[in-house]
Amino acid sequence: MARDDELASGQLRRRISLGTEAVYRVVEVSDKSVQVEVVRAPGLTPGRRFDFTRVDVQRMECVDGADAEG
Repeated sequence: MARDDELASGQLRRRISLGTEAVYRVVEVSDKSVQVEVVRAPGLTPGRRFDFTRVDVQRMECVDGADAEG
C-alpha cells in the first residue's frame, strides 16, 4: 500500500470530518492540485468530481477497496 503522502491515479482516499466520512478516488494529479471523484460521501452524488490541493489529499488516509466499501 502507498504511503499517505504518495499520490497516484486510482488511489482511494478517506476524509473524516465533523463525524462524517467521505471516500474519494484520485483521478488526476498535477503539480498543485488533485482531481478526485466521489466514491461515497453524505449528500454527494457518486462520480461527482472536485479539485483539491495536493496537501489536502495527502492529509487524507489512503485506503484499499475493502475499507472504502463501508
